[in-house]
Amino acid sequence: MYFKKIRRLSPSTLLIVLTILAISLFLVVGLLPSFLYRTLDIESYLVFHMIAEIFSVIVSFSIFGVGYFTYKQSKNSYALFLSCAFLAIGLIDLFHVLSFPQMPNFITPNNNDKSISFWIAARLISAVTLVISAYIYKNSANRWLEKKYLIPAALFTSAIVFVLVIYHPEYLPRMFIEGSGLTLTKVLSEYIIIGLFVASFILYWRRFKKTGEKFIIFILAAIILCIFSELSFTLYLSAFDTYNMLGHIYKIIAFIMIYIGIFIVTILQPYHDLELEIVERKKAEDEIRMFMNVVESSNDAIITKSLDGTVTSWNKGAEEMYGYSAKEIIGKNISILSPPKLKNEIPDLIDKIEHGKKIQRYETLRLKKDGTLINASITLSPVFDISGKMVKISIIARDVTDTKMAENKIKRALKEKEVLLREIHHRVNNNMQIILSLLNLQTQYVKTDEALKILQETQNRVKAMATIHENLYQSHDLTTINFAEYIQSLVKGIFFSYHIKEGQIEPIIEIGDVMLNIETAVPCGLIISELVSNSLKHAFSPEQKGIIRISLHSQNNTFTLTISDNGIGFPDDLDFKNTNSLGLQLVNNLINQIDGNIQLNKTHGTEFIITFKELKYTERI
Repeated sequence: MYFKKIRRLSPSTLLIVLTILAISLFLVVGLLPSFLYRTLDIESYLVFHMIAEIFSVIVSFSIFGVGYFTYKQSKNSYALFLSCAFLAIGLIDLFHVLSFPQMPNFITPNNNDKSISFWIAARLISAVTLVISAYIYKNSANRWLEKKYLIPAALFTSAIVFVLVIYHPEYLPRMFIEGSGLTLTKVLSEYIIIGLFVASFILYWRRFKKTGEKFIIFILAAIILCIFSELSFTLYLSAFDTYNMLGHIYKIIAFIMIYIGIFIVTILQPYHDLELEIVERKKAEDEIRMFMNVVESSNDAIITKSLDGTVTSWNKGAEEMYGYSAKEIIGKNISILSPPKLKNEIPDLIDKIEHGKKIQRYETLRLKKDGTLINASITLSPVFDISGKMVKISIIARDVTDTKMAENKIKRALKEKEVLLREIHHRVNNNMQIILSLLNLQTQYVKTDEALKILQETQNRVKAMATIHENLYQSHDLTTINFAEYIQSLVKGIFFSYHIKEGQIEPIIEIGDVMLNIETAVPCGLIISELVSNSLKHAFSPEQKGIIRISLHSQNNTFTLTISDNGIGFPDDLDFKNTNSLGLQLVNNLINQIDGNIQLNKTHGTEFIITFKELKYTERI
């Protein structure tokens, strides 16, 4: 439970806690010298020193072993560099142990200066290594970060230190003078090493903030302990006292921290990544398996083929659609499914796919195993490899034979209905033409002008309705009529029936591309017929020239129909909504029929303004 709580702490908090603990040991020893400060006898210290240093050497070689021998799998340049550096550090620390004054002579007579020189060399290499390694990453591309260069470099460095300290100490500054103790060079060297450790801490902390690499926490902890280890070796009063031992303990723990860091990046992290990869791969395999189940259970035929047309996969939907089993068809050319007259269709479609065109719901004919032709709707899609190169084509096909048959049946039924409607409109138009002929014959037997006038007006009304059916019969759309064409024809007929001379009264028709259904067009046509007829009869004197304007505009699904003339004007004493005139009564009734509104403007001539909406078709009973 306590470890879980510690793991929840932020990295900076952990490092601060570690620093406080390290400082606390110094303070406790300094504040309670009578209880904690001790000076060991030579024999006891020799045992402690041997154990501590041999342990440090073993940890150094372990760091080397982990980083070096896992490089083939991890390919971690950072770990390889650090491990090879610790090979040199381990060797020099071993020379330090063997050179201790109380140990048997190591080639040349052992003494404190010899032992300390090896110690300072090892610590200096440690500090420099940590500074340099802060700039090296796992995938750092540098030809010097290879085994063939790093191992010789580590061995060469160790050999140089060995030769100088053992055989040519005169070239090195003295670290210890018998009878005087530590030299200024030794103390300054410790502070330089501490400075390098501080620099490496700053560099690693920046790297951690930038990359978030978790192993760096252990490296940072090791650097903190190395700093306090070096401080210990600047504070001890005797080579055998508590501060000296504390410095060795800090060093051991620091090396262990570095070992853990290297172990994480070379073994734990790769295994963790491998575990995640296995989980992701298993998840991907499950998704693929699920996708394959979806493909297999699909009612559509799902096929993949190579660019040369060879079938590479075939689901159960394809088996049911074409009659071939997967065993029979895989490895064969997909042209086996094409009728003889469509053998070149597949290569053409592949060529279009290769040129980036989409083939979706393409309807064609396909050949089943038993020779039956079926209607198929196919969609072709390219399949790319990891490099983005198209390697296959997937085909999703659906048998639409039944749908096609139903569609053709509906088309035939619609065609029959269309023919029937055209015949109805044609017959209605013929019947109205017969009525017009009868009315025309009747005019020959009418003796009074009033009766003749009534017959003529009736003829115009019948013509208005007959023209509708004539236009519908000739139209591609049997439900709506082009109102502009209809009014042009209607007005032309009215002018002809009243024997209007060309140039005497000019009809101006301002109607855009308006389509109206028959429910609305018939009453509107009759309204226009009545009002135009009234203008021709009453607005102009026999020789007077004038204009009759008809306009229709639509806005927000509301139509505005205007019929106006520039004649003598509408009588002031006549109420067009309450009149005995059959024509105006008919107009008002038709306005009510289309749920419209009519207004009269007498400012300039006569202007009727009618607003209405297109009527919806209502089923007849």
